[in-house]
Amino acid sequence: MRKLLGLTMVLAVLGVCAPSYGYILAYNVTGAVKALDWNSSKIVNVSVKGYLVVDINSNDSGSNEVNDAQMVLYGKDTIGNLVYYKDSLNKSDEGARWYTKGGVVGVDVWDHNSPFWYEFVMTGNVKATDVGLGANSKKLAASSLSGSLITWWDRLLDSSQDLYGSGAATMMLATTQTKAANQGSLSVDAVISTFIAGLEAKGYHPIVLPG
Repeated sequence: MRKLLGLTMVLAVLGVCAPSYGYILAYNVTGAVKALDWNSSKIVNVSVKGYLVVDINSNDSGSNEVNDAQMVLYGKDTIGNLVYYKDSLNKSDEGARWYTKGGVVGVDVWDHNSPFWYEFVMTGNVKATDVGLGANSKKLAASSLSGSLITWWDRLLDSSQDLYGSGAATMMLATTQTKAANQGSLSVDAVISTFIAGLEAKGYHPIVLPG
């Protein structure tokens, strides 16, 4: 954890941070699907972990605007290699939506851009939380989200698979990283970069995508 916070400070010094349009929320992601793998004609179980970072505005109507969002999914491919994939979630077929109403929130995160075709559909309870901006500037945040990970006829971590299935997923607020991001006015990209640096230090490599 000390290394991660130290890297965050280094990124800020190097100028990779930028003022946020709203406030940053960072989540630890876990998910698993039981899916038909078309290529192997088998039912397989695929587990993923990840990080989701969003820059979000909230307003009284509950219609939240996501200014920017990025996700990193990581795990093992079918032969045990440690791999990860960075998803920018900023195209028409990739994105994140935050729907807050009263004390609850619905979250939709998806990539429908080949070679990926997956979606997280999550719900949770929100409350006013100190996200690093001080006790007098609390923001609505869910400490945890639960729901489903769905994949439609494409890969998650391995190009040899063509998956169709679903399973459970959770997202837990990464409090330390969230507070550090808001205190340092870090961009979504800067926060994701710290997570990726941590993964690469553990031996994870980016998935090689088709050219």
